[in-house]
Amino acid sequence: MKQAKGDNRSLQHKLSNFLFKYRTTPHTSTSETPAKLLYGRNLRTRLDCIKPDISSRVLKGQDKMKLASHCGSKVRQFKIGQQVMVRDYRGLRKWVTGQIVQQTGALSYKVNTGNGNIWRHHTDQVRATQVTAEPEPEVLVPSSTLAPPVNLAPPPANPVPTANTAPPATLEVVTPPTNSVPTETRRYPKRENIRAPVKLNL
Repeated sequence: MKQAKGDNRSLQHKLSNFLFKYRTTPHTSTSETPAKLLYGRNLRTRLDCIKPDISSRVLKGQDKMKLASHCGSKVRQFKIGQQVMVRDYRGLRKWVTGQIVQQTGALSYKVNTGNGNIWRHHTDQVRATQVTAEPEPEVLVPSSTLAPPVNLAPPPANPVPTANTAPPATLEVVTPPTNSVPTETRRYPKRENIRAPVKLNL
Protein backbone atom coordinates (compact mmCIF):
# COMPACT_ATOMS: atom_id res chain seq x y z
CA MET A 1 0.00 0.00 0.00
CA LYS A 2 2.96 2.33 0.66
CA GLN A 3 4.20 1.77 -2.92
CA ALA A 4 0.79 2.83 -4.26
CA LYS A 5 0.87 6.28 -2.62
CA GLY A 6 2.27 7.96 -5.71
CA ASP A 7 -0.28 6.27 -7.96
CA ASN A 8 -3.15 8.47 -9.12
CA ARG A 9 -5.60 5.57 -9.44
CA SER A 10 -8.58 5.03 -7.16
CA LEU A 11 -8.37 3.34 -3.82
CA GLN A 12 -10.48 0.42 -5.05
CA HIS A 13 -8.06 -0.19 -7.95
CA LYS A 14 -5.07 -0.09 -5.62
CA LEU A 15 -6.75 -2.55 -3.24
CA SER A 16 -7.59 -4.92 -6.10
CA ASN A 17 -3.96 -4.93 -7.28
CA PHE A 18 -2.75 -5.67 -3.78
CA LEU A 19 -5.17 -8.58 -3.29
CA PHE A 20 -4.32 -9.98 -6.72
CA LYS A 21 -0.60 -10.00 -5.91
CA TYR A 22 -1.29 -11.57 -2.52
CA ARG A 23 -3.44 -14.35 -3.97
CA THR A 24 -0.89 -15.20 -6.66
CA THR A 25 2.11 -15.38 -4.29
CA PRO A 26 3.02 -18.83 -2.87
CA HIS A 27 2.68 -19.12 0.91
CA THR A 28 5.72 -20.12 2.97
CA SER A 29 3.93 -22.85 4.95
CA THR A 30 1.93 -24.50 2.14
CA SER A 31 4.16 -23.62 -0.85
CA GLU A 32 0.94 -22.97 -2.77
CA THR A 33 -0.83 -19.77 -3.73
CA PRO A 34 -4.14 -18.89 -2.00
CA ALA A 35 -5.84 -18.92 -5.41
CA LYS A 36 -4.63 -22.49 -6.04
CA LEU A 37 -5.97 -23.64 -2.68
CA LEU A 38 -9.32 -21.90 -3.23
CA TYR A 39 -10.02 -22.42 -6.95
CA GLY A 40 -7.75 -25.38 -7.68
CA ARG A 41 -5.72 -23.38 -10.25
CA ASN A 42 -3.40 -20.38 -10.39
CA LEU A 43 -4.61 -17.02 -11.65
CA ARG A 44 -3.14 -15.79 -14.95
CA THR A 45 -0.58 -13.03 -14.50
CA ARG A 46 1.69 -11.03 -16.83
CA LEU A 47 4.51 -13.43 -16.03
CA ASP A 48 2.46 -16.31 -17.50
CA CYS A 49 2.32 -14.49 -20.85
CA ILE A 50 6.14 -14.45 -21.00
CA LYS A 51 6.45 -18.19 -20.26
CA PRO A 52 6.04 -20.65 -23.18
CA ASP A 53 2.70 -22.39 -23.57
CA ILE A 54 2.96 -25.80 -21.90
CA SER A 55 -0.20 -27.19 -23.51
CA SER A 56 1.16 -26.66 -27.03
CA ARG A 57 4.38 -28.45 -26.12
CA VAL A 58 2.42 -31.34 -24.68
CA LEU A 59 0.32 -31.63 -27.85
CA LYS A 60 3.40 -31.59 -30.07
CA GLY A 61 5.02 -34.27 -27.96
CA GLN A 62 1.89 -36.44 -28.16
CA ASP A 63 1.81 -36.07 -31.96
CA LYS A 64 5.44 -37.16 -32.20
CA MET A 65 4.69 -40.19 -30.00
CA LYS A 66 1.78 -41.16 -32.23
CA LEU A 67 3.88 -40.91 -35.38
CA ALA A 68 6.70 -42.87 -33.76
CA SER A 69 4.34 -45.64 -32.66
CA HIS A 70 2.92 -45.96 -36.19
CA CYS A 71 6.03 -45.58 -38.33
CA GLY A 72 8.97 -46.13 -36.02
CA SER A 73 11.55 -43.53 -35.09
CA LYS A 74 11.67 -42.01 -38.60
CA VAL A 75 8.52 -40.84 -40.37
CA ARG A 76 8.50 -41.37 -44.15
CA GLN A 77 7.28 -38.31 -46.03
CA PHE A 78 6.56 -38.27 -49.77
CA LYS A 79 6.07 -35.43 -52.25
CA ILE A 80 3.42 -35.09 -54.93
CA GLY A 81 4.70 -36.57 -58.19
CA GLN A 82 7.27 -38.84 -56.49
CA GLN A 83 7.73 -42.37 -57.82
CA VAL A 84 6.89 -44.99 -55.19
CA MET A 85 6.09 -48.68 -54.75
CA VAL A 86 2.74 -49.51 -53.13
CA ARG A 87 1.62 -52.76 -51.54
CA ASP A 88 -0.74 -54.91 -53.63
CA TYR A 89 -2.85 -57.53 -51.81
CA ARG A 90 -4.75 -58.83 -54.84
CA GLY A 91 -2.42 -61.37 -56.46
CA LEU A 92 1.11 -62.69 -56.61
CA ARG A 93 2.69 -59.25 -57.21
CA LYS A 94 3.29 -57.80 -53.75
CA TRP A 95 4.50 -54.36 -54.90
CA VAL A 96 3.26 -52.17 -57.77
CA THR A 97 4.91 -49.02 -59.10
CA GLY A 98 2.97 -45.77 -58.90
CA GLN A 99 3.13 -42.02 -58.47
CA ILE A 100 2.01 -39.86 -55.54
CA VAL A 101 -1.05 -37.83 -56.52
CA GLN A 102 -2.36 -36.36 -53.26
CA GLN A 103 -1.71 -36.43 -49.53
CA THR A 104 -5.01 -37.16 -47.79
CA GLY A 105 -3.70 -37.10 -44.21
CA ALA A 106 -0.66 -37.03 -42.01
CA LEU A 107 0.06 -40.70 -42.80
CA SER A 108 -1.98 -41.48 -45.94
CA TYR A 109 -1.47 -40.81 -49.66
CA LYS A 110 -3.28 -41.35 -52.95
CA VAL A 111 -1.15 -43.18 -55.54
CA ASN A 112 -1.81 -43.47 -59.28
CA THR A 113 -0.83 -46.98 -60.41
CA GLY A 114 -1.73 -46.51 -64.08
CA ASN A 115 -4.83 -47.15 -66.22
CA GLY A 116 -6.72 -44.59 -64.15
CA ASN A 117 -6.41 -46.62 -60.92
CA ILE A 118 -5.88 -44.46 -57.83
CA TRP A 119 -5.23 -46.24 -54.53
CA ARG A 120 -5.23 -44.74 -51.05
CA HIS A 121 -2.51 -46.26 -48.87
CA HIS A 122 -0.95 -45.76 -45.46
CA THR A 123 2.67 -44.63 -45.34
CA ASP A 124 3.65 -48.08 -44.02
CA GLN A 125 2.48 -49.53 -47.35
CA VAL A 126 4.44 -47.07 -49.53
CA ARG A 127 8.16 -47.19 -50.41
CA ALA A 128 10.23 -44.70 -52.40
CA THR A 129 11.69 -45.96 -55.66
CA GLN A 130 13.37 -44.75 -58.86
CA VAL A 131 11.38 -47.07 -61.16
CA THR A 132 8.83 -45.31 -63.35
CA ALA A 133 5.22 -46.34 -63.10
CA GLU A 134 4.13 -48.97 -65.58
CA PRO A 135 0.49 -49.43 -66.56
CA GLU A 136 -1.08 -52.66 -65.44
CA PRO A 137 -1.58 -55.22 -68.25
CA GLU A 138 -5.12 -55.54 -69.49
CA VAL A 139 -6.76 -58.90 -68.91
CA LEU A 140 -8.00 -60.33 -72.22
CA VAL A 141 -10.78 -62.90 -72.11
CA PRO A 142 -10.26 -65.76 -74.66
CA SER A 143 -12.95 -66.12 -77.28
CA SER A 144 -13.49 -69.80 -76.38
CA THR A 145 -14.92 -68.79 -73.01
CA LEU A 146 -17.42 -66.41 -74.58
CA ALA A 147 -20.98 -67.65 -75.12
CA PRO A 148 -22.00 -68.28 -78.78
CA PRO A 149 -24.31 -65.70 -80.35
CA VAL A 150 -28.02 -66.43 -80.02
CA ASN A 151 -30.26 -66.08 -83.08
CA LEU A 152 -33.34 -64.20 -81.94
CA ALA A 153 -35.12 -64.22 -85.34
CA PRO A 154 -38.86 -65.08 -84.98
CA PRO A 155 -40.05 -68.38 -86.57
CA PRO A 156 -42.16 -68.22 -89.78
CA ALA A 157 -45.88 -67.79 -89.26
CA ASN A 158 -47.07 -70.58 -91.59
CA PRO A 159 -44.34 -73.18 -92.29
CA VAL A 160 -44.62 -74.87 -95.69
CA PRO A 161 -44.54 -78.68 -95.41
CA THR A 162 -42.04 -80.48 -97.61
CA ALA A 163 -41.62 -84.07 -98.65
CA ASN A 164 -38.97 -84.78 -96.04
CA THR A 165 -40.85 -83.29 -93.18
CA ALA A 166 -42.45 -85.79 -90.83
CA PRO A 167 -46.08 -85.42 -89.78
CA PRO A 168 -46.60 -83.76 -86.47
CA ALA A 169 -46.69 -86.15 -83.60
CA THR A 170 -49.95 -86.45 -81.74
CA LEU A 171 -49.94 -86.13 -78.02
CA GLU A 172 -51.67 -88.91 -76.18
CA VAL A 173 -53.17 -87.99 -72.87
CA VAL A 174 -52.72 -90.69 -70.29
CA THR A 175 -55.14 -90.56 -67.39
CA PRO A 176 -53.87 -92.05 -64.16
CA PRO A 177 -55.89 -94.96 -62.82
CA THR A 178 -58.43 -94.04 -60.24
CA ASN A 179 -57.90 -95.81 -56.98
CA SER A 180 -61.05 -96.94 -55.29
CA VAL A 181 -61.57 -95.48 -51.89
CA PRO A 182 -61.59 -98.29 -49.31
CA THR A 183 -64.71 -98.55 -47.18
CA GLU A 184 -64.27 -97.89 -43.52
CA THR A 185 -64.81 -100.91 -41.33
CA ARG A 186 -66.85 -100.42 -38.16
CA ARG A 187 -65.29 -101.21 -34.87
CA TYR A 188 -68.51 -102.39 -33.29
CA PRO A 189 -71.39 -104.22 -35.00
CA LYS A 190 -74.34 -102.13 -36.13
CA ARG A 191 -77.42 -102.37 -33.94
CA GLU A 192 -80.50 -103.25 -35.97
CA ASN A 193 -83.28 -103.59 -33.36
CA ILE A 194 -83.38 -100.26 -31.62
CA ARG A 195 -86.37 -99.52 -29.35
CA ALA A 196 -87.52 -96.13 -28.23
CA PRO A 197 -87.07 -95.50 -24.48
CA VAL A 198 -90.10 -95.99 -22.25
CA LYS A 199 -91.19 -92.74 -20.61
CA LEU A 200 -92.71 -92.69 -17.15
CA ASN A 201 -96.04 -90.90 -17.07
CA LEU A 202 -96.09 -89.56 -13.52
